[in-house]
Amino acid sequence: MTLLLAASDNYYWFLDLELWSLATFAALSAIVLKFGAGPVISALRGRQQGIEDQLKQLDDARREIEQLREEQRIRKKELQAEAQEMVAEAKRDAARTAQEMVARAEQEIEKVKSRSIREVELARRKAVHTLAEHATETSVRMAREHLERELSDADHDRLIRLALSEMSGRDS
Repeated sequence: MTLLLAASDNYYWFLDLELWSLATFAALSAIVLKFGAGPVISALRGRQQGIEDQLKQLDDARREIEQLREEQRIRKKELQAEAQEMVAEAKRDAARTAQEMVARAEQEIEKVKSRSIREVELARRKAVHTLAEHATETSVRMAREHLERELSDADHDRLIRLALSEMSGRDS
Protein backbone atom coordinates (compact mmCIF):
# COMPACT_ATOMS: atom_id res chain seq x y z
CA MET A 1 0.00 0.00 0.00
CA THR A 2 1.39 3.23 -1.07
CA LEU A 3 0.09 6.47 0.06
CA LEU A 4 0.40 9.18 -2.44
CA LEU A 5 -0.04 12.72 -1.49
CA ALA A 6 -0.12 15.43 -4.04
CA ALA A 7 1.91 18.40 -3.14
CA SER A 8 2.21 20.06 -6.47
CA ASP A 9 1.84 19.24 -10.16
CA ASN A 10 5.20 17.61 -10.71
CA TYR A 11 6.06 16.41 -7.22
CA TYR A 12 4.41 13.55 -5.41
CA TRP A 13 5.21 12.62 -1.95
CA PHE A 14 5.29 8.95 -1.15
CA LEU A 15 4.74 8.54 2.54
CA ASP A 16 5.68 4.90 2.75
CA LEU A 17 8.97 5.48 0.91
CA GLU A 18 9.75 8.26 3.31
CA LEU A 19 8.92 6.09 6.29
CA TRP A 20 11.07 3.21 5.04
CA SER A 21 13.94 5.59 4.31
CA LEU A 22 13.60 7.06 7.78
CA ALA A 23 13.44 3.61 9.39
CA THR A 24 16.47 2.42 7.39
CA PHE A 25 18.40 5.52 8.34
CA ALA A 26 17.47 5.07 11.99
CA ALA A 27 18.45 1.39 11.91
CA LEU A 28 21.73 2.05 10.17
CA SER A 29 22.45 4.95 12.52
CA ALA A 30 21.76 2.72 15.52
CA ILE A 31 24.02 -0.02 14.10
CA VAL A 32 26.78 2.47 13.37
CA LEU A 33 26.38 4.03 16.82
CA LYS A 34 26.27 0.64 18.51
CA PHE A 35 29.11 -1.06 16.66
CA GLY A 36 31.02 1.57 14.73
CA ALA A 37 30.90 4.71 16.83
CA GLY A 38 32.66 3.17 19.82
CA PRO A 39 35.78 2.15 17.89
CA VAL A 40 35.75 5.36 15.86
CA ILE A 41 35.32 7.47 19.00
CA SER A 42 37.94 5.35 20.74
CA ALA A 43 40.28 5.77 17.76
CA LEU A 44 39.59 9.51 17.73
CA ARG A 45 40.22 9.74 21.47
CA GLY A 46 43.42 7.71 21.01
CA ARG A 47 44.44 10.02 18.21
CA GLN A 48 43.61 13.02 20.37
CA GLN A 49 45.65 11.55 23.23
CA GLY A 50 48.51 10.84 20.82
CA ILE A 51 48.41 14.40 19.54
CA GLU A 52 48.31 15.73 23.13
CA ASP A 53 51.26 13.48 24.02
CA GLN A 54 53.17 14.70 20.97
CA LEU A 55 52.37 18.30 21.90
CA LYS A 56 53.60 17.61 25.43
CA GLN A 57 56.76 15.97 24.03
CA LEU A 58 57.26 18.95 21.72
CA ASP A 59 56.79 21.33 24.64
CA ASP A 60 59.26 19.28 26.72
CA ALA A 61 61.69 19.23 23.79
CA ARG A 62 61.29 23.01 23.38
CA ARG A 63 62.02 23.52 27.09
CA GLU A 64 65.01 21.19 26.85
CA ILE A 65 66.28 23.06 23.79
CA GLU A 66 65.88 26.36 25.64
CA GLN A 67 67.72 24.88 28.63
CA LEU A 68 70.48 23.59 26.34
CA ARG A 69 70.71 26.99 24.67
CA GLU A 70 71.04 28.63 28.08
CA GLU A 71 73.67 26.10 29.14
CA GLN A 72 75.46 26.67 25.83
CA ARG A 73 75.34 30.44 26.36
CA ILE A 74 76.72 30.03 29.89
CA ARG A 75 79.41 27.60 28.67
CA LYS A 76 80.31 30.00 25.87
CA LYS A 77 80.77 32.79 28.41
CA GLU A 78 82.86 30.47 30.58
CA LEU A 79 84.98 29.47 27.58
CA GLN A 80 85.43 33.11 26.59
CA ALA A 81 86.50 33.97 30.14
CA GLU A 82 88.80 30.96 30.14
CA ALA A 83 90.27 31.98 26.78
CA GLN A 84 90.79 35.53 28.03
CA GLU A 85 92.51 34.17 31.13
CA MET A 86 94.71 31.94 28.96
CA VAL A 87 95.63 34.92 26.78
CA ALA A 88 96.39 37.02 29.87
CA GLU A 89 98.49 34.17 31.30
CA ALA A 90 100.31 33.79 27.99
CA LYS A 91 101.02 37.53 28.00
CA ARG A 92 102.31 37.31 31.57
CA ASP A 93 104.46 34.31 30.63
CA ALA A 94 105.76 36.14 27.58
CA ALA A 95 106.58 39.21 29.68
CA ARG A 96 108.28 37.05 32.32
CA THR A 97 110.22 35.18 29.63
CA ALA A 98 111.22 38.45 28.00
CA GLN A 99 112.40 39.80 31.36
CA GLU A 100 114.36 36.61 32.01
CA MET A 101 115.92 36.81 28.56
CA VAL A 102 116.82 40.47 29.12
CA ALA A 103 118.31 39.62 32.53
CA ARG A 104 120.33 36.74 31.03
CA ALA A 105 121.45 38.98 28.17
CA GLU A 106 122.48 41.67 30.65
CA GLN A 107 124.40 39.08 32.68
CA GLU A 108 126.08 37.80 29.54
CA ILE A 109 126.89 41.37 28.49
CA GLU A 110 128.33 42.01 31.96
CA LYS A 111 130.44 38.84 31.71
CA VAL A 112 131.69 39.81 28.25
CA LYS A 113 132.34 43.34 29.48
CA SER A 114 134.29 42.08 32.52
CA ARG A 115 136.25 39.63 30.39
CA SER A 116 136.96 42.36 27.85
CA ILE A 117 138.11 44.74 30.59
CA ARG A 118 140.41 42.01 32.00
CA GLU A 119 141.75 41.26 28.53
CA VAL A 120 142.30 44.97 27.84
CA GLU A 121 144.04 45.35 31.22
CA LEU A 122 146.23 42.31 30.52
CA ALA A 123 147.02 43.65 27.05
CA ARG A 124 147.78 47.07 28.55
CA ARG A 125 150.05 45.50 31.18
CA LYS A 126 151.74 43.40 28.54
CA ALA A 127 152.17 46.45 26.34
CA VAL A 128 153.55 48.47 29.28
CA HIS A 129 155.86 45.59 30.19
CA THR A 130 156.97 45.21 26.56
CA LEU A 131 157.42 48.94 26.31
CA ALA A 132 159.38 48.98 29.58
CA GLU A 133 161.57 46.09 28.36
CA HIS A 134 162.09 47.82 25.06
CA ALA A 135 162.80 51.11 26.80
CA THR A 136 165.19 49.35 29.19
CA GLU A 137 166.93 47.55 26.34
CA THR A 138 167.13 50.76 24.36
CA SER A 139 168.40 52.69 27.39
CA VAL A 140 170.93 49.97 28.18
CA ARG A 141 172.04 49.84 24.58
CA MET A 142 172.31 53.63 24.36
CA ALA A 143 174.11 53.79 27.70
CA ARG A 144 176.45 51.02 26.61
CA GLU A 145 177.12 52.79 23.34
CA HIS A 146 177.65 56.07 25.17
CA LEU A 147 179.81 54.47 27.80
CA GLU A 148 181.84 52.64 25.22
CA ARG A 149 182.57 55.90 23.57
CA GLU A 150 183.21 57.83 26.78
CA LEU A 151 184.82 55.32 29.17
CA SER A 152 188.40 54.44 29.22
CA ASP A 153 189.92 51.09 30.13
CA ALA A 154 190.62 52.36 33.63
CA ASP A 155 186.96 53.38 34.04
CA HIS A 156 185.99 49.91 32.88
CA ASP A 157 188.12 48.23 35.47
CA ARG A 158 186.87 50.49 38.23
CA LEU A 159 183.17 49.81 37.30
CA ILE A 160 183.77 46.07 37.19
CA ARG A 161 185.34 46.10 40.67
CA LEU A 162 182.50 48.21 42.00
CA ALA A 163 179.88 45.81 40.55
CA LEU A 164 181.74 42.80 41.97
CA SER A 165 181.98 44.35 45.43
CA GLU A 166 178.25 45.13 45.38
CA MET A 167 177.47 41.56 44.36
CA SER A 168 179.66 40.10 47.05
CA GLY A 169 178.01 42.42 49.63
CA ARG A 170 174.61 41.17 48.57
CA ASP A 171 175.51 37.50 48.76
CA SER A 172 176.66 37.74 52.39
